Amino acid sequence: MFGRKIYSNVILFAGAVFALLSACSNGTDTAGVISETESGQTAQAEYVKVTGIVNGTDGKPIPQARVYFTGDDSLTHHTIVLDSTMSDDDGTFAFDSIADCTRRHGCTARLFAKATVKEDTLVGFIYDYHYFSSRDSSIVHQNIEIGEPATLNIATAELRDYHDVDADSICFEGSFVCAAITQEDIENGYLTIEGVPPGIIGAKWIWHEGEAQEAGGTLELKPGSTFFWGVGGGGYAVDSIRLALPERALHMLDSLGLEPTLDSLFIPYKLSTKVYDYPENDDYGNTPDPLVDEFGNRIFSLKAEGETQEARYWMSVSTIGKDTLTARWLQGGYISDEIYPNIQHLYASIKPGTSFDDTLFNTHHDTYVTCVMYKRQQNTASTEIASDNCRETGSYDWQENSFAVSFWLDTKDIDTDSKPVLFSAGNDTLGFKIAQCESDPQSVCTMLKASADSANSEIYGKTKFFDGKKHHFSLVIYEKHLTIAIDGQTVHDTDLKPAAEFYGGIRGIRTGDYTLEDFVVFLPGSYIRKDGEKDWIRLQAWLMAFYELQL
Repeated sequence: MFGRKIYSNVILFAGAVFALLSACSNGTDTAGVISETESGQTAQAEYVKVTGIVNGTDGKPIPQARVYFTGDDSLTHHTIVLDSTMSDDDGTFAFDSIADCTRRHGCTARLFAKATVKEDTLVGFIYDYHYFSSRDSSIVHQNIEIGEPATLNIATAELRDYHDVDADSICFEGSFVCAAITQEDIENGYLTIEGVPPGIIGAKWIWHEGEAQEAGGTLELKPGSTFFWGVGGGGYAVDSIRLALPERALHMLDSLGLEPTLDSLFIPYKLSTKVYDYPENDDYGNTPDPLVDEFGNRIFSLKAEGETQEARYWMSVSTIGKDTLTARWLQGGYISDEIYPNIQHLYASIKPGTSFDDTLFNTHHDTYVTCVMYKRQQNTASTEIASDNCRETGSYDWQENSFAVSFWLDTKDIDTDSKPVLFSAGNDTLGFKIAQCESDPQSVCTMLKASADSANSEIYGKTKFFDGKKHHFSLVIYEKHLTIAIDGQTVHDTDLKPAAEFYGGIRGIRTGDYTLEDFVVFLPGSYIRKDGEKDWIRLQAWLMAFYELQL
């Protein structure tokens, strides 16, 4: 049966051919009709002959397959049968007189094929057959490949958020497939529909309380496949990875009754050999194929500068909770524009004395620009910008309110007699540095001057560090709060009293005297302390998870 999903809440429009014809056809729409005009004279629409071959996935023709010429009910958007025929012994079929959609405005027509009248058999689907035809030809030739029905796994967030409509069902135009969306689906985060005809599906109609809205995008379903349609993209899963919050981070959140989730964690991972055999996505350069979580959220993926391991990347996951999250690499689908986390610098290994001209807590002036967009070719989804026809439509100023740096350092070869400096920002007048404590050569300290008028730097986070082992160090300044963590454990957490010049006055950041590994400079957001939270436990748990997920 078409449109069956794992739960028993499917609106079924086709099973056996008799049910399909009687349930979906309105009994009035037929191909080749003669209409009568208001003057009483008949006028015949322009028609084409549609021919083709029904083939299996092995390329062999399928005899005695039922082929349907289908349309769309303009009110219900349900599929209707306009005409049907059977394929011959050699798999060929023909419709002698079909209204030519290349010459009729608003005409939507598709070809649908089924190997037999039995349920759960091979099916196939062609969207808008006229796309492949010539406007000057009276004969359209279009083959149909039929194979095992496909499965759709749809993120309910994608359906729920589309045009701010809470969808209660969805229909796929021309395919005889509709499915209800239940509360259980919403809680699970996805809707699964089985028995979908493979082929190209165009228009999708999302229903809410009897009203429908069209969802854009085209899905191309391969026979027997499972297609994942998420918020940020879609495609076929070629491999997966399972993620969950580390126990120590989860315990920190639970201890204060905080929501047991952390947002925007970014961690290194390795592609398996299976996935790495697939080509990289040309549109996004040095990144693997789209990676999405089981709720359909796009997972940011990036390779660090200087990375020597070909299969090692970093990912940023929208949300990780106590329940295990399955993230999937999708091959052969589409992806939307990516929203990158605010990573300023990412190095697998960075040399001593490397400097950047960053200004901490910088002020930005951004503008809105409107440009004329055009298509170079008619039948293409891509657009280009007429760069000489752009104008500024608005502007705004904003200031960064955060700064963070983290890195790994192997201390076994550190010369503690040399007073090593690990990282610095600004200068001795205004800024901070992470270095060996003057009072204890085995410990690391953060010396910070928050005002140019201060005589001395404040010392924060004194912790045993230079012990010959490898350690992870993180420092976060968010608004007027400082948190320092070593090996995930918070060693200092305090409010600062910076002078006005501290914000926007610290220029230049530099690595110190030794090579740092997995060096990251980033700008954390409001996810580290959510509305209503009065302490900084969420940030501390974030830093703990950030460390443990790198082990």
